[in-house]
Amino acid sequence: MKVFQTDCREWEGYKPCRKQKVGLTEGCQECRFYTPIQENILVIEAGGLGSALRTSVVTKELKRRSPNSRIQWLTNEQVVGLVSGNVPSVDRVYPTTWESLVVLGGQAFTQIINFESNPLYLSFVNELLLKKRGFAMNELGNLVPASRSAEEFLWLQTNDRFRRRENKKSMQQILLETAGLQWEEQPYDLMMKPEDDEWARAFLTQLGITETGILVGLNIGSSLRHSAKRWPPERFHELAKLCQASHPEWKLLVLAGPEDTDTYQAIANLNQREPMDNLVFTGHNHSISQFISLVSCIPLVVSADTFGLHVALGLGKKVISLWGPQPENETYGYGRESRLSLGLECAPCFAGKPERCTNPNPLQCMRGISALTVYQTLERELSQ
Repeated sequence: MKVFQTDCREWEGYKPCRKQKVGLTEGCQECRFYTPIQENILVIEAGGLGSALRTSVVTKELKRRSPNSRIQWLTNEQVVGLVSGNVPSVDRVYPTTWESLVVLGGQAFTQIINFESNPLYLSFVNELLLKKRGFAMNELGNLVPASRSAEEFLWLQTNDRFRRRENKKSMQQILLETAGLQWEEQPYDLMMKPEDDEWARAFLTQLGITETGILVGLNIGSSLRHSAKRWPPERFHELAKLCQASHPEWKLLVLAGPEDTDTYQAIANLNQREPMDNLVFTGHNHSISQFISLVSCIPLVVSADTFGLHVALGLGKKVISLWGPQPENETYGYGRESRLSLGLECAPCFAGKPERCTNPNPLQCMRGISALTVYQTLERELSQ
């Protein structure tokens, strides 16, 4: 009788496993590498890239507690590109397609943790009558907490007063507690790809950046859906002027993504009219993994509440963060973050687009953070 260890972590099924391919075993029978999957866990989170990085504290803790588990993640196409190869605690990641739902729906999970309120995910979770945490759907088609541990997360989502004035927990803590885990200041789960590390070093060398130089990252953008939390382009240029006057040896690297083209171009136009030799434009069309490796070369990053902020925190960098429409306490800074905000009565207002701002002085929460304040914070941090 043939022996197949189909519950092994190495089992491929449609081809010989990796151990067999390199000559370490001849098959399943009496294989010394047999490692059965002890838990099959599904995490559902389909927000932005920054939200995904925050959620990685959950998958990392789950894998630490159960090293022989298989952790699968259902998300959107953009996050698939981040998680695959950059979040090592996740074994398989799926985009939200009907094919993925069929594949996942045919499995038996020991635990499902759903952080999404979209009816599609709620209905899918309801079909899998297993141990669930996070959000589910009731018989009326409405969102409900699937477990007691999700009640605080749901309260955060449905009560603005609680979120604005009462909540003191970070999203990292709330996500872990929703999953039934204890908050112990767990870091993000983020690593770089070797080929992109090599690319980043070569790329910076081409730009004339040396390893001995003092580098500061200026993460200038945000998603278009949340453009209200961007610091104005002119503030970045003013910051460059202040730095050049006192510290011409500092190099300020402009970091951007595909959705930041307008802000990137606005800063470039300002620099064309009044050139700052310390501003280095790194482009805005790199892959997610290349962006991560680029940030890994920079010891300190200035950023609003966006993906670049979470990348910097995930890589253990120092961060000067700028806060306005979003609650600053919802991101834990691991003791490496200097937060700047005006503390306006109207903030946080959760406005995504600028036109949703109700302040008579539009976007004052971000525009009012002066370049001088950021410069002084930058000087203090670099002197340490």
